[in-house]
Amino acid sequence: MVIILTRERDVLVTGQVTWRKRDEIHPLTIGLFQFAPDTRISVDYNQRTTEWSLIIQDVKPSDEGFYCCQISTKYDRDTYDVRLNVRSTSPSDHISCNLIF
Repeated sequence: MVIILTRERDVLVTGQVTWRKRDEIHPLTIGLFQFAPDTRISVDYNQRTTEWSLIIQDVKPSDEGFYCCQISTKYDRDTYDVRLNVRSTSPSDHISCNLIF
């Protein structure tokens, strides 16, 4: 299962988007660069829709938690939280996910 956490944003002329898991100090991504050692995590930016997406492949129960999208510009910094709930429904680890913005 692949989960995509997305944040829309008006066009950023001079800005930086950072994704991180709230309970971790180090960022997962900064701009289009991945900083997480976990290769299941990546980031995508859609210029047409101005959406920034954090992509988590092969979701695990340990991925559950709050994810923060921080948008920094020259004059401001906004943070948006997304809650990822992960539920294992059987011993074979069939996982269902639910996002709360």
